Amino acid sequence: MFLIIFDNFCISQDNEYYLCKGDYFENITKSFPDLKTLNKDIIEEILICSLKKEDERQFAKVCKCKQYYIDDDYIKIEYENIESLSEDCKYISKRIFSYLYKQGIIGKNELSPFIVLIKDYQSYINIKGNSNEVKYKTFMNVIADLKARHKWQEIVDKFPNEENIEQHEFWNNVFCLNELAYALSKIVEPGYKKLNYNEKEKVEQFFFKVINRCIELEPNNCVHKSILAYHYYVVFMAEHNNKKGYYEKAEKLYTELINCSYEKYKELYRYTKLKEINFELIKWKGGKEWINSVNEIVKNYSLLINEYESLSEDRQIKYKKEYIGALFSYSKFNIENLLNYYDAYVDNKIFGKPIKEILFKKERLESIPKIESYLNKIIELRKYNQDNKNIDLKVKPGYFDVYYRLSQVEQIKGLVYLLKGEKEDKAKSFFELSNDYVKKVLDLAKERIVHEKFLFPDFVKLTEAINLHFLKRYDECHKNFFKAKNYMLYEQGVLYCLQNKKELALEVLKTIPNKDTCYNKAQILIKRINDEI
Repeated sequence: MFLIIFDNFCISQDNEYYLCKGDYFENITKSFPDLKTLNKDIIEEILICSLKKEDERQFAKVCKCKQYYIDDDYIKIEYENIESLSEDCKYISKRIFSYLYKQGIIGKNELSPFIVLIKDYQSYINIKGNSNEVKYKTFMNVIADLKARHKWQEIVDKFPNEENIEQHEFWNNVFCLNELAYALSKIVEPGYKKLNYNEKEKVEQFFFKVINRCIELEPNNCVHKSILAYHYYVVFMAEHNNKKGYYEKAEKLYTELINCSYEKYKELYRYTKLKEINFELIKWKGGKEWINSVNEIVKNYSLLINEYESLSEDRQIKYKKEYIGALFSYSKFNIENLLNYYDAYVDNKIFGKPIKEILFKKERLESIPKIESYLNKIIELRKYNQDNKNIDLKVKPGYFDVYYRLSQVEQIKGLVYLLKGEKEDKAKSFFELSNDYVKKVLDLAKERIVHEKFLFPDFVKLTEAINLHFLKRYDECHKNFFKAKNYMLYEQGVLYCLQNKKELALEVLKTIPNKDTCYNKAQILIKRINDEI
């Protein structure tokens, strides 16, 4: 039998006993009723850890049981022969939570009992880790300092190279190898500028060698698989089709991790983001597989958004970035499925097609205010309503992205009113608000482009043009098509048609080259105009 005790006082103040009573004691005995039948002679070893945030870089400890007392009201355990491990409390805690979750002892957001009883040796060893010596304590303190300063190459330089690592005792020390693997993964991340392509390829092979050794030593430790999955994830996100095999490998690992990792929230977000990007690359529509992919992505983002509210304050802070990402991805994904309101309006006004009732399904209409609330939540969390000078344009989702999507939401509202047959005056306020959001994007762009280099938000021009059309500001509307790309020329032709300026529409549409993807659509519209003329 083995005990694991979350004893902050032993870690920080070297206390030599643990005492627990009251509700905490009831929680312990409810989870592990066999504790009432133990005695000190059958307790082989005690592993001591801390749950406090400030102790997570402290080394865990092991000891023998000197005395063991338990009755109906309290438990007291005295320690002897206390020794430090070279394993941080942080990593052991993660493995404990993973073990308890897999065993069904705790739920995904529940805390562990302060005493955990482990009956089998292998499970205990997997939690404890292989490094039970203090001789690397000084070395790992140096590594921790370099890690805090993101000195990844300096960390790698502290270890033997790829040719010699297997001959070094590090090869059997999973704690040290894990830190090496993490540093290597950072060096080969896209955007790391210090290595050329061939050098990065060599470092990546070293990374695979080390991380797979970690998994071999600790096959049930999700931390190692998470590092490997994240490597596949970031490379695929950066290079997409050039690294298609990385998608399959990442997906397989994340499918496992979201069922066992203590960091399930983060793993589920990355898994869903991975599926979303791959979905966008495939560019297919319709069919059972397509519908299942859409439903899974939307369901997972909804789950991440809803579960965030139930997380503890510390974990909300920890996963704030993923929460914001889920809010935006859910909004963007659903907006893309609502953009057909404009297409329906155009088809009805120009081609005389009937307006389909599916556009007014309850779930579609109810999603619009939900999306708006999610985008406003991002603005609140990112403090975009404050000083614009402090907005980091490199952070994703960015200021431009959020306000652009809000402009689309308001435009969709206006189109819904028009498609329902409401008077244009009722829809006007939505197009005005949509244009206010567009103006926010363009004003900040003009303000910041003088001082910083970034891509001008060209994507808002069509949204602004459509708004200005419905606001009957036609001259301003067409200023957005100055030096326009071919797909924009097609949209300008559509707007000219809606404005009953058919000669101008033909003039624009005929400039679209026959090799362009918009050419066939343009020809259909040209024929329609000619038939009417």
